[in-house]
Amino acid sequence: MHELPTIRPATPADAGGIARVQVATWRDTYGGMLPPGFLVAMSEARERERWRALLSRQLQVSGVRVAESPGKGVVGYGSFGRHRFDASIDAGGEFYDLYVAPEAQGQKIGRRLLAAMAQGLLARQIGSALVWVIAVNPSRWFYAHLGGRMIAERHSRFAGQPVSLIAYRWSDRPAMERLALCDDAFG
Repeated sequence: MHELPTIRPATPADAGGIARVQVATWRDTYGGMLPPGFLVAMSEARERERWRALLSRQLQVSGVRVAESPGKGVVGYGSFGRHRFDASIDAGGEFYDLYVAPEAQGQKIGRRLLAAMAQGLLARQIGSALVWVIAVNPSRWFYAHLGGRMIAERHSRFAGQPVSLIAYRWSDRPAMERLALCDDAFG
């Protein structure tokens, strides 16, 4: 029987593992959605330094969680904090990132990370949250499956290319509490 990854707050020492997951997952997930030149140019070294700096100066209202697997290190991560950008959308918090390494997908690690981030927001007295996801990303249904309701669409540019984004929201404390509990089956 294989051991479940541990979900825990990230530290600056996790920057390399987070960068490795980020680059591998972006290349695996976003091919055909984002410019190929951007994905090829991604650098683990550059992302590792960016994450190390971010984790070294974390603000109290934001957080990063990692999934660490015995013998494999960081296999997933998620970041969260106060809602950014559009003040017309009612949400106190936001899930900024949620990525699981391609080889670790299908093991409910993403669900566990999202639950841990919801717990982190609730602990900060933030009772609603949203996530923005690329509209053509088939993984977006994951958020709907876990109770997020599609509430908005916006058009943006990423690496010089137009991108449509969709927001899913957990609109109140009971919805966030249900999300935070979706990790219960995993001990």
